Amino acid sequence: MKTGWVTELKNANNNFETLVKERYSEEAGKTHLSMKEVREQIDAAYHTITERIGALIIVNGEETYSGFVKDLNRRVEKYYRVLSQREGRNSKKGNGEEE
Repeated sequence: MKTGWVTELKNANNNFETLVKERYSEEAGKTHLSMKEVREQIDAAYHTITERIGALIIVNGEETYSGFVKDLNRRVEKYYRVLSQREGRNSKKGNGEEE
């Protein structure tokens, strides 16, 4: 009867080792980015896009771009609302208040 549980234990250990190796492989394949650097790049790209859209509006008129600009503004407003709510929650937690 001992061989049954020994075999089961060996199988469980082998499965565990396989999962650990897979996890190490996944971790090795991940890109390690600096969020601050990425954010700076994204901010620069966003600034460039908005400048170009502004220039196109001056040259071609607002009508062609109004839908895009409205959509973009809504997204930005939503993002700022989320950040504001998050900051509010974090400041409450920092002051010792519970939600």
